[in-house]
Amino acid sequence: MARGMLSTMSVKTLLLVPLLVAACTSPTIDGPIDYTTSGGFSGGGEGTSLHVELDGRATRTTNGTTDQLTLDAATIDRLHAAVYDAFPIDRTFEGCCDSIVDEVSVTLDGDIDHLIVDRANERVPDDVTALLDLVRSL
Repeated sequence: MARGMLSTMSVKTLLLVPLLVAACTSPTIDGPIDYTTSGGFSGGGEGTSLHVELDGRATRTTNGTTDQLTLDAATIDRLHAAVYDAFPIDRTFEGCCDSIVDEVSVTLDGDIDHLIVDRANERVPDDVTALLDLVRSL
């Protein structure tokens, strides 16, 4: 009887293991990454935005000027690593009413997650700050 119970328990365990592994894996970045600013006294942020496709093609707008650029593989890898380090992305860090707000949108497993950070918030985790610093530098 104990042996039959062990076999049933082993089968149940084997069936659950793939589910547990799937639940612990990171989502896949399978779409563009976007960065925008808003807020401030004008409501338009700094007028900065960045759109990065999976293949590295990117569009950057700063103060009304739009540039097309191509990110190399190392930069794309750094960007994706920063996204995974800041996971979960779907978070908001609120602050003051008239400060600049940074938003990063990432397509993960077909869903768009938004990271919204008010620059007046002093409790933003280092991994989120690192992601924002990277997208601002591109």
